[in-house]
Formats: sequence, C-alpha cells, structure tokens
Amino acid sequence: MQSKVVITGHAAGLGQALARRFEEHDYLVSGWDIAINNEHDLLLDSTIDLVVKDCEDAAIFVNNARPRQVDYLQSVHDSWSNQPRLIINIGSNFTCWTEEQISRIYPNQPNLLDYHRSKVALDQCQRDLYIEDLFKGVIGPYMILIKPSIMDTENNANISLDKLSVEHVTDMIFQAIANANNNKFLLIEFAINFK
Repeated sequence: MQSKVVITGHAAGLGQALARRFEEHDYLVSGWDIAINNEHDLLLDSTIDLVVKDCEDAAIFVNNARPRQVDYLQSVHDSWSNQPRLIINIGSNFTCWTEEQISRIYPNQPNLLDYHRSKVALDQCQRDLYIEDLFKGVIGPYMILIKPSIMDTENNANISLDKLSVEHVTDMIFQAIANANNNKFLLIEFAINFK
C-alpha cells in the first residue's frame, strides 16, 4: 500500500517540487493550495477541517503554505497526538532577523514584515508543541522545522539576495525525512547570503 503525504502550497515553488519528489518515491500525494477552487481554499476556516480529515490516513503532512500555517500545524498535530507520523513545517531563516532590520534593508517591501511575523509564529508554535508533548510524555507526531533562506522561486524574483535552488532544499528535506524517526524535533536552517 502506498504511503500518503498531504502538502499545502503544492501548486508552485517548493511545494510543487516536493509533490513531484514524493511521487517519484511512490507516495500518494494529496495537495492543497490557495484558491484552487472555492471549496478548498486554504484561507477558509472550513478548509482546516478538510485538511485534517485528509491527513487521517497520511504518514506525512507538509505544512508549506504560509497563510494560516500555525492553524494547520496545531490542528494536524492535535489529530495525530501520540502517533508516529511526521509533520514537516516550512519556516524561514528570515526569523533570525528583527523587524527593524527587515524594515531598514527592505523599506519598500512591507509584505516581508507579514511574512516574517507568520514564520516567527510558526517557529514558536512548533517549539511550544514540542515542549508540551515532552511534558505530557507524548511520543508523536515527529516534527521537522525546515528554515531555508530565500529560494529561487517566481515569488522571490524581485528580491536581490543569493537564492537557494528549490531542488537543493528538496534534497535536504528528503535527507531530514530519512532521519526523522530518531528525533522528536529536528531543525534544519540554511544560511542567508547577501549579494
């Protein structure tokens, strides 16, 4: 029987590359994205329950789509309590920066502050869930927090930094998956390189 992976943000960029790679490894891929159709838009409250239901028979959940990542993490984590399944959260190395640094370096890109805040919230949520599980003695789910720097995607075309290839990040995620069952919490960060 094929293992199943549920991926948010699967239609482009890293999510699309991960979906392809999982398919190459004979996984059944269930993808969710923003506004694919009105019924399954990741921004809708009702979609959280649909994604959690879709995860019932999945081995892996890839929390990649930024809007509402914390909501999806908490919901899938709670539904998988004490089960040896894997949640992969796609954070950002941008979280090591302060809001003041981002505003100074990128004064004309206010969306980066929203991006930063959402990724900081994801980092904190995963750490809180990990600590909560430790105190409760809960074994699963396992969690990986991947924190790449800026990737070479269509969305990042206007950012003037050296960018990681999506393929490189995908390779690193698959290496992390191979080691995930030995770790309750695994963090992988990539360096940020300025041009």
